[in-house]
Amino acid sequence: MVMNGTEQGMNLGDLDDDNWHNIAPIAGDIARFIWYLDNDECEIDDHARNLTGLQDLKGRKPASDFTGRIHTADQPYVTMAMRDAVANNAPYACEYRFHKPDGTQLWLLAHGRFVTTRSGERAILGINQDITDLRRRQERADIVAHEMNHRVKNLLAVVTSVFRASARNTTDKAELVTVFEQRLGALASLNSVMMQADQMTTRLTDLVNVILRPVESGKINKTLDEVVLNGTAAQTIALLLNELMTNALKYGGLAADGKGVDLSITTRDGAFRFSWQEHAGREVREPRGSTGFGMSVLHGMTAATFGGNPRLNWDPTGLHFTCEWPDAEMAATP
Repeated sequence: MVMNGTEQGMNLGDLDDDNWHNIAPIAGDIARFIWYLDNDECEIDDHARNLTGLQDLKGRKPASDFTGRIHTADQPYVTMAMRDAVANNAPYACEYRFHKPDGTQLWLLAHGRFVTTRSGERAILGINQDITDLRRRQERADIVAHEMNHRVKNLLAVVTSVFRASARNTTDKAELVTVFEQRLGALASLNSVMMQADQMTTRLTDLVNVILRPVESGKINKTLDEVVLNGTAAQTIALLLNELMTNALKYGGLAADGKGVDLSITTRDGAFRFSWQEHAGREVREPRGSTGFGMSVLHGMTAATFGGNPRLNWDPTGLHFTCEWPDAEMAATP
């Protein structure tokens, strides 16, 4: 259905029955380009200039003015896609990261065809679309899926730690069974929390209590503001706390000889601040090979969520992890 200028939507005053196919890409935020291969020149339309920030790239320009801003790791794939399109008269298709002049990065999806112009020039004619949000969602989904696999590998270690912690503080078998079952139930609840849909909301205090329930309460000093998190924020905090708790049970402040953890999650001056300070009761050094999946949660996922700013320090007395996010991004919409 076509909207006129008085209805909600784009004001396309030049739209008529004959040119809708030319205007449709504008409504769909499609950026168009042509890449002249023989002279290695390119030309992009207004929407491509607005999308990429290359406002001065008008008319035919050296293709390097555009391709030079493609992420160096992705440039070989763009070249390979172009050569395949030319050699096999096949569709041109690729995805790549693009650096705008202002320093921000986009993910662009390119589609096109190898053509020959009337003047005999060989060219790739096609379109670009901004798929940055889609790629970020995919990256987060990949981390969540990997976390599920990672948690299976860690589960026996966590259950063993929980059992030992329960056994140290119980006097008979019946009490041990009760305490142990309660803590296993808390671990099961954690899985449910982390698999919430993005539309769900969670109170911060409820989330933290569910995740840390398997741990001896006396070992964690908590300072928590009253905040209702959106689903994306809740999932990130759940994964983060679970990773920190797991490592602390094995090696740090929540281990048998550990002296506890100070956990602070507060909102101040527009910032959502997370701090996890362990007290190991002994000198702690950064472990070798600390680039595994745990690091991808502590650094990668926290940064991928609303532009988080994670920092990890191995203090002599224990691990200290902090991260800040924009408060408005983490909170649930009223």
